[in-house]
Amino acid sequence: MTLLLVRHTTPCIEPGRCYGRLDVPLAESAATDIGATVAVLPRVARVLCSPAQRCLPLGAALARRDEAELVLEPALAELDFGAWEGIAWDDIDRSAIDAWAADPWGYAPGGGESLATLWSRVATLVARLPPAPVPVAVVSHHGPLRVMLLQLLRRPWRELFDYKLDFGGAWQVDRTGAHAVRVPVVTRLH
Repeated sequence: MTLLLVRHTTPCIEPGRCYGRLDVPLAESAATDIGATVAVLPRVARVLCSPAQRCLPLGAALARRDEAELVLEPALAELDFGAWEGIAWDDIDRSAIDAWAADPWGYAPGGGESLATLWSRVATLVARLPPAPVPVAVVSHHGPLRVMLLQLLRRPWRELFDYKLDFGGAWQVDRTGAHAVRVPVVTRLH
């Protein structure tokens, strides 16, 4: 099975603001950005999509193009930053950010969700992915996509911050059975 792990296009939010679960809209360039992203992605038979408004337009456009099934998947939501949502990073108490940096696995930023919780949530979804040779697109956020990539590659969570994906970017992962065998392309679409 081929999986395309696709990050939503550019959101409409002030730079430097925390917006994990905050349901922000897309930038004014959304139609152009989505068109450019869809144009370079291979065809898929199914699209799993975060229900966030910054993911759904891209997921729907890809599903329309390929006449593919669109499945809204709550497990693909971004990390919940709790009370930090919508706040400028510079306005968040430095000691709280330091506590998170010291324990990114166990600390729940803003009282929201820890990386361990996100990892578990995504692992449940990965376990449900069908082994059939059907190409699937996963349209989501930076956090869940990096977690999914590491799980498919059977890599440790500590490597999460080694992987970056631009807005509208995609990773292609080819799987045989339950094992990811390689990442042949790291695509930068913008």
